[in-house]
Amino acid sequence: MVRAARRAAVPLLAAWASLAPAAGRSGTTGSFDVQGQATRILGETPNGTTQASTAALLQENLTLHYAGLPFGPAVALITAGAGLTNVNAAPGLGLTRSGRTASFDVSAGFLPRRSLPIRVFARGALPSGDQGHLATIGPGPSLAYGASLNLEPGLLPGLRVDFEEARTTGFLTREPLTDLRRVVSLGSSRSIGGHHLNLTARLDQFHPQGLPGYDSYLASFSWLSAHHQSQLLATQIDRGAVSLLGLTRERDLHASHVQVLGDRLTADAAAHAGEVAAPNDARGSRSDARLGVTYRPLAGEQLLVSSGLHAGLTSAQSPTVSRSGRSYGASLRGSYARPWGPLNLGLSAGGGLDTCQCEFGNSGTQARVDGGLTVGALAFHRGNLQASYNLGRVFAPPTRGGDRLEHQVQANGSYRPRSDLELRLNVGYDDRFRELVDLASAQSLTLHERALGLGAGASKAIGQGAVSADLRHARGSVLVPEGGSQFVSGFPSSAQSITSAVVSGLTPIGERAHLNLQLHGTWTSIGNGPPLATLFANAGFTFAFGRLSTSLTYQLTRSTVGELATVQHEVRGTLSRPFEL
Repeated sequence: MVRAARRAAVPLLAAWASLAPAAGRSGTTGSFDVQGQATRILGETPNGTTQASTAALLQENLTLHYAGLPFGPAVALITAGAGLTNVNAAPGLGLTRSGRTASFDVSAGFLPRRSLPIRVFARGALPSGDQGHLATIGPGPSLAYGASLNLEPGLLPGLRVDFEEARTTGFLTREPLTDLRRVVSLGSSRSIGGHHLNLTARLDQFHPQGLPGYDSYLASFSWLSAHHQSQLLATQIDRGAVSLLGLTRERDLHASHVQVLGDRLTADAAAHAGEVAAPNDARGSRSDARLGVTYRPLAGEQLLVSSGLHAGLTSAQSPTVSRSGRSYGASLRGSYARPWGPLNLGLSAGGGLDTCQCEFGNSGTQARVDGGLTVGALAFHRGNLQASYNLGRVFAPPTRGGDRLEHQVQANGSYRPRSDLELRLNVGYDDRFRELVDLASAQSLTLHERALGLGAGASKAIGQGAVSADLRHARGSVLVPEGGSQFVSGFPSSAQSITSAVVSGLTPIGERAHLNLQLHGTWTSIGNGPPLATLFANAGFTFAFGRLSTSLTYQLTRSTVGELATVQHEVRGTLSRPFEL
């Protein structure tokens, strides 16, 4: 009886909602919508055959929302919402699925006259019906709750604390409320005279039952004034599975300080300490320090001369081998910038020495001399332009890449031939070497990265709508991910080519209808893996008639890994009407 009554509640409430008067009197609003969806999936199997499946779904949603001050304007602002969803689906092969979900959300913000410094909230969903991979109403029960504290700065520093914990049904185990996601953040700031202090901290944990999760920690402190800038940053991430670099833990501590010693002289210092871990009890550590000064010899001119010293220690251990090394060096650099008509011109030149007394196989001294040219035009004949070229000559032993030339070119700009049209173009070329340490073998890896990047885009206003398109292509050999840790476990992956294209448009049709289009494709070639490709297309049409709105959407998704491809077609229609009580 209870299940039958719950099943009948949706159409009855829907009929009542559609006839509800437009005028409200209690701060309670709601909406009712009906959604129909048809999906067809085509998949290629390893033996060359194609399998297909077709699914259909009908979903009814009724939601109510309340917001008010039931205890007066000085006590609390209360919001509450409830929703009921009824789903009937035919996933194919003659099967039928049905399900219902009851959801809620509630929050209370206390002391509205003081900008709601304290807030607590909770939300959740309780489904009944078919669950699992063919679920119509989600994987299972879910619950989230949290609180926030926000104190404006005054006699005490400003403080904001946010806490949220979400529990969902296990993706693999299907046990209720076993997957945990917890996020805690803290921020505090204070200004005293001309000094500004900021403190932030964040904890992010995700622990799905039966699957790898992660724990991420971050804390930072900054002290800024007109004469100095000090920053401290500490991060740590523990993973249940290895990253793209083969690491399971990364821990870093960064500290930096910049001191203004006069109108022309500035000193800076920085220190870093980091630790990483990989499978099979492999570990690595890196610590380094830098000191530098910057001098402006001519008042009123953008001429800068800087020099610096650096030193570092590196170690790598595994159950079978342990190695370490130390490095030190110095650098000297000068730069000059000057406006020339509509252009800003900049020149730079410098050099440096770096000596590594290491057991990783990359011992020796590396010398570098480089120079660069920068040209910029922020407003030049309806457009802007920024271009730079850097050339470096490196003298190094064969264990550190040998003697070589390194290049870096970057140019980007935009041009408006008409007020409703903008053209964009960017070009980049990078040719450099990177030194990494493999934790598994405690050996150095001197890798040559060379990549060419091209990008073009355009935006066009069409009446009250607009359409834009962007195309980007990069080709060469670039580590994945770029930058990051100096350590890897095993030989890192490298991308040989990456191409992406995005086209989007939105235009109104009359006063009541809108048409939007979106196309996004990515094609990636990885040196030690199969080529990857994804294509997503979306076309949507919305129409409003009074308070009744309807929409029709078509989506195409194609994913390719090597020679295997999966194609999904989806058509969705929605009818929606808001109301007040």
